[in-house]
Amino acid sequence: MDKQFYNRLSTFACNKAKVAFNIEGNKITYNKLLSKANYCAYYFKKNLISKIAIVENHSLDTYFLICGAVLSKTTFTIVRNDKDIETKLLFFKPDIIFYKEKEPLQINSLKCRIYNDLASFECSQKIELTNVSKNPTLYVAWTSGTTSTPKGVRISSKGFIHFLNWSLSFFQTKNNYKWVDPTDLFHDLGLVNFFISIFNGIQYIPALNLHSRLFFSNFIKINKATHFRVVPRYLDIILKSCKKNDIETLKSLKLVGFGGDQLSIKAVLDLFSINNSLQVYNSYGATETCGFNSLALINKDNIDGYTFGNYVSIGKPFDNNKFEITESSELIVSKPNLNLGYITAPINFQSNEFHTKDEAIVLNGNYFIIGRKSRIIKHKGMKVNLDSLDSLLATALSCKVRSIFFNDIILIFKIKNDVSNIDIINTISNKDEFKEISFKIISIDKFVYNDNQKIDDYKMLNYNKNILDGR
Repeated sequence: MDKQFYNRLSTFACNKAKVAFNIEGNKITYNKLLSKANYCAYYFKKNLISKIAIVENHSLDTYFLICGAVLSKTTFTIVRNDKDIETKLLFFKPDIIFYKEKEPLQINSLKCRIYNDLASFECSQKIELTNVSKNPTLYVAWTSGTTSTPKGVRISSKGFIHFLNWSLSFFQTKNNYKWVDPTDLFHDLGLVNFFISIFNGIQYIPALNLHSRLFFSNFIKINKATHFRVVPRYLDIILKSCKKNDIETLKSLKLVGFGGDQLSIKAVLDLFSINNSLQVYNSYGATETCGFNSLALINKDNIDGYTFGNYVSIGKPFDNNKFEITESSELIVSKPNLNLGYITAPINFQSNEFHTKDEAIVLNGNYFIIGRKSRIIKHKGMKVNLDSLDSLLATALSCKVRSIFFNDIILIFKIKNDVSNIDIINTISNKDEFKEISFKIISIDKFVYNDNQKIDDYKMLNYNKNILDGR
């Protein structure tokens, strides 16, 4: 990846005024970025550093370090200083740690150098790209999915550069494009956003403080942003912070993306009501599958072709990605140069395919994610085990229920007259792990089963079409 990445930065650096990113008013040109990245890359190579850990601090140095790591093919990881930091660093085993916070880093079991600024590297030469080792792991991204255990995914250099090269044809950058981002770099979404942006010559502007993130629509307006990509729940923040009938707020936007969770059709329609020339792409991809693997490109005129009930399609797989849906409705992603497995467990994706544990269907050639096979969902920032919820109600009330996550709400299906709604409400509200959830109780005549005599969530929803239609 080193030469291709270097060549992209060099192309933009020919225009000495072209800005790569803007950190709270501090504009860094591609020329300066390339110089600083070379500075870091030379140090890594000269000192035989193969792995660097960065404790994210929103400083300019973080961006220089990760670009330098890419140039020198030094594997890097970005971590947050939280309760899991020691676990992550012990798995990663860095040669050096870059840490700028005032409080000392308390990780006694690690023996490695800790730096707090680039000046301590004491080097000034450029890197010789021809002699860089071929490191298959570009960086390690951390995910816990719906579990609480950190998993370090080894991101493939070949796979990621292939993804970035594909992005050139999709984004088709113009000189005045600006990408605003409220997502931290220790999240894979934020890091992928950063790389897409600078690889495509789009000025990257992160929203780093709480005010900018809470009033993100104003941040968009002030910076005259053209692009962003966020998780769908962030769209609610954007819409709520928009002044009513203020079409100027999001007028500058050209192309915005969503990924990581279900996207609501109502929220998209609300977005189009503010900016009717906007294009929206709903993307799909796990951390384990390198960037994202499919997308639906939606505008106000074609949205009906990408919806099912309140679901918005994730479109079709692009480039060299392939999707397969098993008999149990699980989506499998396959592609050449898939990521390299986990550093935290002896699991590799040697077959170049990843079982996502997401349940999917295909309608008119477009894919829709309709649930999770694990029955553990993310709801209002919490992890909710739907099987545990069903078990609680069955044990406490001696009845059979089935909870299904749909349209950002938990639907609890029960047989008519089997148990009262008030008993269900009281049972849930008395349990700490469930009392904050949003749910709706649905009385039905019967449960719908699949061929294995298990309740089929999709058939349950389809059988009760009035729910899918929002009635």
